[in-house]
Amino acid sequence: MIDNKIGIIGCGNMGEAILNRLSNILEKSVSIMVSEFDVKRRDYIESKYKVIVEVDNNEVVKFADVLILAVKPKDIDALLKGEVCCGASKDKLLISIAAGVTTEYIESIVGEDVPVIRVMPNMAATIGESVSSISAGSAVKSAHMTLAKEIFRTIGDVVEVDEKLVDAVTAISGSGPAYFFYMVEALIEAGCAAGLKEDVAKLLVLKTALGSANLLEKLKEDPDVLRSKVTDPYNVIVQFLYKVTEPLLAPFRRLVPAYSIGIDLSPIFALLAIWFLKLFLVRTLFGIAMRL
Repeated sequence: MIDNKIGIIGCGNMGEAILNRLSNILEKSVSIMVSEFDVKRRDYIESKYKVIVEVDNNEVVKFADVLILAVKPKDIDALLKGEVCCGASKDKLLISIAAGVTTEYIESIVGEDVPVIRVMPNMAATIGESVSSISAGSAVKSAHMTLAKEIFRTIGDVVEVDEKLVDAVTAISGSGPAYFFYMVEALIEAGCAAGLKEDVAKLLVLKTALGSANLLEKLKEDPDVLRSKVTDPYNVIVQFLYKVTEPLLAPFRRLVPAYSIGIDLSPIFALLAIWFLKLFLVRTLFGIAMRL
């Protein structure tokens, strides 16, 4: 049970997703306070969620037992040095969801005795289907981790990982939705190119994607096992697809997660590979298939 006062600094998409879920289980008037600079956004949040929305971050820092920093990475430095460091203490838990910002860096500003947890959610948090990694800073105790996990389970699943692996998490679940959206986009376009109406192609692709994900989750079988149940090894199109794409995808697999000096590079390689498949292979293969 969460019985702490929670403050959220920054109410963009991710901040609102967390607020949305927490507001369903906490007494909003006494347990949640948020801050938001944008006037229209502030009015919207206050009206929809009936919580206290401050323009002054210092008020949220003073109020909260648990402070969730949900600002963009470019804004985290000024926030830490200008406001959070003044009110941080060993009795307040800081949770940062700013990509690329380490607990060590935050501790260097707010103090090494302040418990800091780093969380990497993804965009499915907006519908309660996120998977969030959670990593402990040097002053974090088991009770802090338990509380943080309880908070972020309100937006989906939670996995605990060593912080040195957060770049890998970013490559897979943080950037991952873009890969799937691009694949879905390509399949819908391919369906339309083959003569299907767009709404029909979209339904086929979405239900296929959802069904495939549910099969993986419920049957607990490896992806290659399920794939082998679908692909006919004697189908010339399947053989051609495999032979053409495998040389492209094999290097890509070795590059995920591909990151260097803290910069996640895997989305670049993924999007390049999918771009090639989308613009060349899909259309070419459908052309071949239509002639057989």
